[in-house]
Amino acid sequence: MTHRALAVDLGAGSGRVLLGTLADGRLTLEEIHRFGNEPVWVNGRLCWDILALYREILRGLRHGITRGGGPVPSTVGIDAWGVDFGLLDVRGNLLQNPACYRDRRTEGLTQESVRRCGEGTLFRITGLPDLFFNTSLQLMAVTAQEPELVSVADRLLFTPDLLNYFLTGVAQAERTIAGTSQLLAAGPRGTWSPQVFRSLGLEAWLPKMPPVVEPGTVVGPLAPDVAAQAGLPASLKVVAVAGHDTESSLLAMPTQSSKAVFLNVGSWAVLGLETDKPILDDKFRRAGFSNEPGFAGKVCLLKNIMGLWLTQESKVTWERESGPLDWADLYRQADEAPAFQAFIDPDDPLFVAPGDLPARIQTYCLNTGQTPPKTRGEVLRCILESLAFRFRETIAALGNLSGQALDRVHLMGGGCRGDLLCRFTADACGRVVEAGPEEASGTGNVLAQFLATGALTSVAEARSVVRNSFGTRIYEPKEIESWTRVYVRFQRVTTAIKE
Repeated sequence: MTHRALAVDLGAGSGRVLLGTLADGRLTLEEIHRFGNEPVWVNGRLCWDILALYREILRGLRHGITRGGGPVPSTVGIDAWGVDFGLLDVRGNLLQNPACYRDRRTEGLTQESVRRCGEGTLFRITGLPDLFFNTSLQLMAVTAQEPELVSVADRLLFTPDLLNYFLTGVAQAERTIAGTSQLLAAGPRGTWSPQVFRSLGLEAWLPKMPPVVEPGTVVGPLAPDVAAQAGLPASLKVVAVAGHDTESSLLAMPTQSSKAVFLNVGSWAVLGLETDKPILDDKFRRAGFSNEPGFAGKVCLLKNIMGLWLTQESKVTWERESGPLDWADLYRQADEAPAFQAFIDPDDPLFVAPGDLPARIQTYCLNTGQTPPKTRGEVLRCILESLAFRFRETIAALGNLSGQALDRVHLMGGGCRGDLLCRFTADACGRVVEAGPEEASGTGNVLAQFLATGALTSVAEARSVVRNSFGTRIYEPKEIESWTRVYVRFQRVTTAIKE
């Protein structure tokens, strides 16, 4: 029997609608519609154009529904980046465009959060460290800077939940996306923590938080007016998949090794392990690890690393100067550039905001006594080598803290397109890199829908389907000695600027 589902996979730079077809134990994915997703400055605030995204989603769903070659898709699911949210009034109307997590409204609030709650308190409750983009800090910013919203807001919905609401009229919070907020108690069944809201001075927001549902929950059919106006079948059901794209990607991880770390590389790189329960030891907090709820009651012990945002924003700058550029050509230039010329700390606050990334990379290098990269290839190579070294550093910390011998890196997402980052990661980490699938979050999205409808019966079966359908590429480390020798310089450069 053939099953079909539509996956809306939203990244911080682009979105896509995918058609997933499951037949004879094999899954195929077809990109139906792709569109840009660039935050815009509105009245001094960096915002997401959520209604433009919704329009493109509807357009993509129409294309998917009319696609021939099989049965009409019966379900749709949406995954996206974490932490960001929209606010609805009592009539269900959107109050303003959701702010982007890269907006500067949370500057200084990490320290204020620690002052109010105490060092490490929120980690022990929620499993998440204090990060500049957390929803908790964004709500502190709203409360202080836009107090009128506290009284008029009736419901807070995270990005995929907000889009599900537009489609169905049902307001709820899917667990994996809610778990990125630093407002949900740690663990696979945690609830909104009154202690966290009270400690942060956010008591007024607690009644505005929606009920939490598990990933794989059927939200409901399309609202009748949505189906009629968008030209979609009223029978199409919305499934709350693992709404956080990281957890969708993990559902699609085909590895069978218990000693493999996952590394999902998109605008952000997320590296970690899948565990049965949260690990709230303070040494993990100090090392920057988070515990996020995953699919089927699992917990994802992970660290967020600034990822291909650095290359994407560099390309944006260059295209403003010279017009459209081809990624394949840019990566060829990076491959041909001199090795180990200069390094950056990918997570330095200097690189958070949009703007001229190549100029800021050059500034960082000058400030750390390095010869800055000049050409586009040199800039890209600097970024990719620095990311590979940061992966090594993070794997070493994870292995030391967990006491596990981690022998393989499973690299998924856009970062495994092409060979360069895969090769660099294998050499820098001194471990086998198994690469694929490229569309990891979209794959996990459709798998969650098939699990919800009974087309698949277990996570193990879903991952077996991925292995049988897409395969992986293996990269053996070949230049361990030279990368290990230079790693000392990377560590010195990236710690010196913090001292």
